[in-house]
Amino acid sequence: MKITELADSPYRYSQTANRSNSDDFVFQTDKLLYKVRLVYKPELMTVAFVAIDPETKEETQEVLNTGNALRVFATVADIVRDQLTRRHPKQIAFAADSSAASRVSLYQRIARNIQRYLPDYRYSGVEQLHKVGITRFVLERNR
Repeated sequence: MKITELADSPYRYSQTANRSNSDDFVFQTDKLLYKVRLVYKPELMTVAFVAIDPETKEETQEVLNTGNALRVFATVADIVRDQLTRRHPKQIAFAADSSAASRVSLYQRIARNIQRYLPDYRYSGVEQLHKVGITRFVLERNR
């Protein structure tokens, strides 16, 4: 699957929580359950997700090499796009562990191509949060 096919094949998902400052969603892949949380602050939507091991129920943000990363991201992007029909933040942010080079690289590619999927937003930059070991990607709403 190419990065340009990001929007083509999301998994089906369901909403599990709806709060004034956050929403939770889940979706199942062949092997794992994923939980997505969108946190809302004035002018900012933060996107985070974790995989949940079906046996241990442990959450992880580790790179799992399951071969479906783009489809997982397509699903997360689909969730974000659906929420943008009722919320209109100035910025959207998501982050990766800076030590996970392949994850940072994938997030960078997705961020640079995000306008194909979220045409009202553009990639505005990356922030290195060295104290916490995070690389944060920021999307900005077009004016």
